[in-house]
Amino acid sequence: MKIQNNITHVALVLDKSSSMSSYSSQLIKVVDNQIAYLARKSQEENHEVRVSVYLFGSDVEVLVYDRDVLRLPSISQYYKAHGNTCLIDGLTEAITDLRKIPEVHATHNWLVFCFSDGEENCSRKSTASLKDLIGSLPDNYTIAAFAPGVNAIAECKKYGIPPNNIQVWDVSAKG
Repeated sequence: MKIQNNITHVALVLDKSSSMSSYSSQLIKVVDNQIAYLARKSQEENHEVRVSVYLFGSDVEVLVYDRDVLRLPSISQYYKAHGNTCLIDGLTEAITDLRKIPEVHATHNWLVFCFSDGEENCSRKSTASLKDLIGSLPDNYTIAAFAPGVNAIAECKKYGIPPNNIQVWDVSAKG
């Protein structure tokens, strides 16, 4: 009898552009709390969760790639807001990288969370190419975004993120 193995791959795609500087401490708190939540659920449900962390500003940086959620550090020492915003490039690179992970010997699910104020201004990839990429994903992929307001939500929709998968995140001190 085969042991059922479920693996969830989560990518956190984080805007580190200058426009995010006023949200930095809240973003770090939200992301660290999300990682802690995923770690708890992984242990409670005996379900493997692997996390990748992408930072995008003027370029895309892969901070962590497909690592066990139980072994992730806080992002606080790595997240410094500066530069422009290549949101399209950040999401495209994260999705493209995740699609390279083989789906064998387990049930795989994929979740990509983008945290951004939505103000794209320097990607080399186009909005249309990201929309096509998101539209071509199989059913075991979910793309979601957290944005600090209605303008950012409108921007995220423009890139092909499904409207029901975009939420406002509370960027206040209590959020």
